[in-house]
Amino acid sequence: MSFKNLVCFDESHNEGGRINTTYASLRELLEKNNFECVTLNEFPITYDKLKKYDILVIAGPDMSKFRISEIDDILKYVDAGGNLVLMSDAGGDSGHMTNLNKIAQPLGFQFNADQVTDQKLNLGVETVPVLEQATPHDITRGVGSISYRAGCSITVTGDAQVIFKSNQTSSPPNAPIIVLSGYGKGKSIGIGTYEIFRDRLLGGLNSKYHSTLALNIFQYLVSFQPSAEEAEIIVEEIREETSPLLKELAEIKNDKSTQLDVDVKQDRIIEAKITPLRESYSSREQEEILKSISQEMTTLSAAIKEQLYVFSDLHEKISEANRHIEKIASTFKNIKINDLYDNITNLNKDFKKIDGDINKLLDNNNVMKTQLEAFKLIQDDYKKSFQSLIDNVKSTINTAVIKISKDIEERLKPLNSLTAGLKNIVQETVENIIQKRLPEFSESQEQRIKILETRINEKLNSLLIEFSKKPSVEESKPQIYKEPEKLPIKSSVKRKTRRKNQA
Repeated sequence: MSFKNLVCFDESHNEGGRINTTYASLRELLEKNNFECVTLNEFPITYDKLKKYDILVIAGPDMSKFRISEIDDILKYVDAGGNLVLMSDAGGDSGHMTNLNKIAQPLGFQFNADQVTDQKLNLGVETVPVLEQATPHDITRGVGSISYRAGCSITVTGDAQVIFKSNQTSSPPNAPIIVLSGYGKGKSIGIGTYEIFRDRLLGGLNSKYHSTLALNIFQYLVSFQPSAEEAEIIVEEIREETSPLLKELAEIKNDKSTQLDVDVKQDRIIEAKITPLRESYSSREQEEILKSISQEMTTLSAAIKEQLYVFSDLHEKISEANRHIEKIASTFKNIKINDLYDNITNLNKDFKKIDGDINKLLDNNNVMKTQLEAFKLIQDDYKKSFQSLIDNVKSTINTAVIKISKDIEERLKPLNSLTAGLKNIVQETVENIIQKRLPEFSESQEQRIKILETRINEKLNSLLIEFSKKPSVEESKPQIYKEPEKLPIKSSVKRKTRRKNQA
């Protein structure tokens, strides 16, 4: 049974990198190269859950924070020899409301709340820069450049080693974006974007060197890399093992108690045996011995991990399988097996179709995000241009208004003199009309007054005559009231004509 390195992808904190959707191609790549990929959906993360895995991947958590106990257990896992891959995204922790830096800071680095852009070297959009500054390392072997889509920069706060950094033309320039750190017996990788390994995406895993980069990272993490102290211990052990043999050969060579002729033969024999022994224990052979020992240790460690993993989960899997069998038997007791198989097949097809639709929607969403960012930049340029245009129009209008007002004032000067002349003419005309009409009006008024006096005198005379004709009080007798006789129509007609004439 061939051993495979176990890679655990955490999905309990709403990570963007998921091996069944966005990281399906990465999973296929790893499984073709002696890796087995599994997911961790159970919350919270504990050391007991992690200790059986070779690598833990946390790829872009979003709107979710790690508990203090989870952070402590993850660091304990790395310190005990586990390997960790931390991947953030543009905006860092504050942009995604998470606390990934709580894990990264003890490892010697932290993710910044920014986004790396480049207006000169990019894939058509400045938010997908093409970065070329790589440090010579096993991780960057065969990697000419990377497309750093929607990624943040990294600040080194401890002993972390910079593996890749941004260009001099980038913003921010020469900033670390991939770092390597050692913590206890384990290793950790920090990458400022999880989208570097996404499927079917501009700047994703389909970019030129990204598959090579991914494979280099995971193979490096599981490779045996002894520290300086461990290497010294191994060399010292080899010296201790070989020193008795070298001492014995030296004693045989320096022994003078033997006869001369025998000594010559023995010297030749001993010399013939010593020479290959000395050559076999040269520095080159010691390096090969170290390598073989390290390979055997790696194989032994892997086999032990595999057996522990198998035996620890065997009973649990059997119990779980029995529970599932009983549940299925009780639930689908009266259902035909063929119909059930057909239904499961159809459901599987539907789920695959839904999965494909979701991937398309995610891709479209990312494309729309990119277009929105470009649109925002264009909108800002339009706002600036429109504001400058408004300022120019305002200044032009103000200048034109001032000029027009001056022209109107100059043109109104002769008009003002003309209006003054017109006022004088109108005033003279009115005065002439008044002087002509006033005598006529006064004469007509005098005539009306005379006519009115005449009528009043006539009325008084008639009243006096009527009063003189009335009897005295003693002779007066009650009389029946009679309505006064109406004036003849002719008199009213005469009165109307007289009024018309007077008017």
